[in-house]
Amino acid sequence: MIDVGLGGGMRGLVFPDMSFVFFPIPAAGWDCRRLQTYAELRMRDYTHSKYANLWEFRNAHLSDLIPELADMKAHNDPDFKYRTYGHVKRGYGYEPLLESLQHGDILLFLATLDYRSIDKSLRSPQVNPEWGGYIVGAFEIERWFTREGFEHAPDEDRARFRSNPHSYCKSPADLWIAGKEDTLGLFRKAVPLSSPREGQQCLPLLSENFRTWSGKRAGRGAWYRHAVACKKHASRVWNEIRTQGDSDE
Repeated sequence: MIDVGLGGGMRGLVFPDMSFVFFPIPAAGWDCRRLQTYAELRMRDYTHSKYANLWEFRNAHLSDLIPELADMKAHNDPDFKYRTYGHVKRGYGYEPLLESLQHGDILLFLATLDYRSIDKSLRSPQVNPEWGGYIVGAFEIERWFTREGFEHAPDEDRARFRSNPHSYCKSPADLWIAGKEDTLGLFRKAVPLSSPREGQQCLPLLSENFRTWSGKRAGRGAWYRHAVACKKHASRVWNEIRTQGDSDE
């Protein structure tokens, strides 16, 4: 599991029913062609929430939800539509975890989300009323490439990344990761990892089942920044996560 998406003072949004809107990170520092601004990215492409059909959101763009982002360009990665992710080295255990991925493994994506109240909708007791860490999607791994491997990959493999921003950035990815097409992707509901009382405090789902690459129990410090893996009882844990993430209720 790795941390992706907008964070810090501005985050993606989670709604009362645990549906959410994913926000990609800003493209500050990326020398890329043809990147779109947040004012050009439609909300409906970044959520499965029923709230996207409300009149105030029906034609909304991401910058309508966070106006401060209006003129900023977005680095749209992971690409949940085509199930690709371009990774640039950043430590925190990401590289050894990602380089250990095998065909059929599940890569989970964690994002921190701010709570957004909708009308008088009742807030799920699992949703933190301020902010928290949530699993927002997953890829079932098909293959991955190093930077050098990707340069010599077959055209059909490279074509999978046609919409990934690293394909047209001057700074290519160090790892190119492809999930199986037409399966998984962005979840319908966010799967909570934070306590509903304290965003920094994690739930047993994380602390009891996931470990950092060095073997430490997950959930300490700024736990949402570290790559973590579940190896013990992985099938049971994945079934629990997928059931919550795919829920329409």
